[in-house]
Amino acid sequence: MDIQFYFASSDGDIILTDDALKQPFIESQGKTRDGLSLGSYFQALTGFLLRENPRDFLTVIQRSIPACLYINDITRLILRSEKHGALYHIASVEVWSGDRSVKLALSSALTGPGKKCLEEDCRLLESLLAGPGPHSVPEPYFFHTIFIAAPGGKIEMAVALLEWFEGFHEWHLSEEGQDGQRGICVWDMHTGNYFLSNFMAGQLIRKISHVLTHYYNPNTAQQIFPWHHAAGDFIVRIVEESVEVKLITVRGYQPFCSTEEQNSASWLANMIRFFLHISIWIRLDKLDGVGRAVWIDDIFVSSFIDGFLDSYNKKFERGDVPLAARDFANVLKMFDHAELLAMCEPLLSLYKDEIETDYRLILHNISAHLETVYLELQKR
Repeated sequence: MDIQFYFASSDGDIILTDDALKQPFIESQGKTRDGLSLGSYFQALTGFLLRENPRDFLTVIQRSIPACLYINDITRLILRSEKHGALYHIASVEVWSGDRSVKLALSSALTGPGKKCLEEDCRLLESLLAGPGPHSVPEPYFFHTIFIAAPGGKIEMAVALLEWFEGFHEWHLSEEGQDGQRGICVWDMHTGNYFLSNFMAGQLIRKISHVLTHYYNPNTAQQIFPWHHAAGDFIVRIVEESVEVKLITVRGYQPFCSTEEQNSASWLANMIRFFLHISIWIRLDKLDGVGRAVWIDDIFVSSFIDGFLDSYNKKFERGDVPLAARDFANVLKMFDHAELLAMCEPLLSLYKDEIETDYRLILHNISAHLETVYLELQKR
């Protein structure tokens, strides 16, 4: 079996030489861990698949390559370091058996919070995938904890094998041209980065809003949170005029605010609160993913509302909510700017405990944002 290790980059794959594999493994924020080299990391992932979990690994491969019955049927294994986040390290594994291949995702975590979060992430993904589709989150195949031998003692690492979304890319708000005009830039690792037109960017925001609303549970007020554009949680695939969105991680799923006994009044109050929350949070990013906190343009508020109402109406058609989308929109239209602002007060208290720069940005923009939301609702 031919096994190769790479770094993924916008300039193409970077093959890792023996000397490169001896370098320290870099965690988030440039931290290193004593005795853990880049080579140790890749060897640990390889062992996780081929030695620790060969039967589970083959079962996953056989979904795409039925003739791959034994480990010896794998002719080539390509592992790529794709991304290092605050909690997880993301790699991909490309499995070849003869002239057929399948690509899968490997998420790993070394810190206590990261390991706990990854295990919970897999559990939540399984739970959401058991609900009504269509789905926009990856299927987790298996999760285990392994140990890496190091001079300072064994290092524990949690690893999960998950579905890989081929052709999807991270995106962020960026500045384009000499005038610094902001737009949404797709980080295409194969053909190069490119900016979306306002129409296509609007479709992106609409799809994200649709996904978040799809996974909101109106009976329990459970929703996906935390998530953040700056973390690259939502990825996008553009094919001509078609926009497809996936959410690659679910770090939490609970009511955003405490809820009283569920009844016809409280489900509606919670749904309105959810609408207002994602209307705000969907507008937050960091410039180029790592720079200063930035606010997505007003023109995309309409796209957010469209995506929310489209997804909400599917809940009505399934019998999950008692009001049709038009009736729910009419309820929202009853509230003026001051009333919408008052309903956001509990959310602002919760945002204060999140990222400070985001909180300040929200405070600066909340009044104008709700005015835009109000005006857009009146058009419906």
